[in-house]
Amino acid sequence: MDNSRDPQIQALFASAEHPLDDQAFGDKVMASTLGSSRRSGLVKAAIGVALVFCLLLTAPLLLEPALALGKLLLIPLFTPDNAVAAFLISPVNTLALPVGMLLLLLWFALRKLSA
Repeated sequence: MDNSRDPQIQALFASAEHPLDDQAFGDKVMASTLGSSRRSGLVKAAIGVALVFCLLLTAPLLLEPALALGKLLLIPLFTPDNAVAAFLISPVNTLALPVGMLLLLLWFALRKLSA
């Protein structure tokens, strides 16, 4: 490896060695960061307002399919004869259990494939 210094890099550092006023530099940096954070906050607020507006427009259209899906997922897988057994297994005796397990399996598979 060559220990000599590149003249272009030396010239670049030499041109940058003028003294900076610490207070003015700090004020300039802080003003630029505050301005960008305000802009990004306004952009986020505008996107949020637009999403809420879209949600309010589409909510009535999505209500009936969501209720139908809820009824579909509550279909029991089997009906036990004993009322106590039916009560005890009722949290896992719905169509939602295999659907949820399938969705979890797909999620884990996608995480494994993307990693």
